[in-house]
Amino acid sequence: ALGTRKMAKNNAIVRKLRKATVSSTPGSHWGLGVDAYTQVTSPIRRYADLVMHRQIKAALEGDVAPDSIDGVLAAVGAAEQAGDVVTRIERATHRYYVLKHLSERIGATYEAVVVAERDPGRWRISVEDIAIQTTVALRGSPKPRDVRMVEVVASSPRQDQLQLRELGQSAQVSESGG
Repeated sequence: ALGTRKMAKNNAIVRKLRKATVSSTPGSHWGLGVDAYTQVTSPIRRYADLVMHRQIKAALEGDVAPDSIDGVLAAVGAAEQAGDVVTRIERATHRYYVLKHLSERIGATYEAVVVAERDPGRWRISVEDIAIQTTVALRGSPKPRDVRMVEVVASSPRQDQLQLRELGQSAQVSESGG
């Protein structure tokens, strides 16, 4: 449960992070507390990093043409948008197959870690064993990182619906979507 609790804490932190922006002017990094920052990893990992490597090299050599920067930014922006679409498709596919797996395991029980309250009485939970987060009703006054046991009541991958309930609780809770 310790690893699961740490995962829930890390998830709560990640949800607060802002999405990176692409710009030709230096910007600050609020998390690191620096005034000028650029993200650069291996140029074989991401197209945007290859572009950044070339941009830094050109700037160091005094070879930066202002109109070429706009073209670079447009290309990087398009690549980032395509990456966002791919990420959404990957998440939807993952969720579909998790729900398909759960549809064959009605009645199975799993350990869940409370992540955050969504609405009064409804909580976001993380179920590490099946790599999914969902929303359920929980008894009492849970706190983030509390561990609860939940049972699979129903799962429909084609309708993107999952019903879980906390063990010992009679009410069923439905969730649609991710």
